[in-house]
Formats: sequence, C-alpha cells, structure tokens
Amino acid sequence: MKTEIMLDGVWRFQPDPFGEGEAFGYVASDFDDSRWREAMVPCVFDRCGEGMQGYEGAGWFRRIVNFIPCLLYTSDAADEE
Repeated sequence: MKTEIMLDGVWRFQPDPFGEGEAFGYVASDFDDSRWREAMVPCVFDRCGEGMQGYEGAGWFRRIVNFIPCLLYTSDAADEE
C-alpha cells in the first residue's frame, strides 16, 4: 500500500541572505518560527512575500507534517548467500 502526503499549501518561510540559518538553529525541530512569514508552496522566492522580488540567496521553509509511521521490510535473497 502506497500513501502520498501532499506538501503543497501554507509553509513558514525565512530568507537567509547571509547563510546564518544553520548557526541560528533554524534546523532544530523546536526552533520558534512564529515570526517567519507564511508562503504558499509551491512558490519561487520572488513570490514568497513582500520585498522578495529579485532575492538572491538561501531560504528556509518549515511545516509540520503528521504521518502514520510504518515499517518497510525488504529482503534480497542474493545478499544472504
């Protein structure tokens, strides 16, 4: 059974023109992104909000995705010989 999760919709977005996002902890799951702008995905940086026209640089997108975990087991008999 294959399940698909649609990832389009509203995401949190933060421009990172100086590449400091990782040092600031943007990657941490508990980082407070409440001051980030909202962006409708899919989008390009130029359309991710006011003042983004012509933007050059990195940007961070965040969204909480809920899913039901599953276990996938595969076996390749050739590897067992």
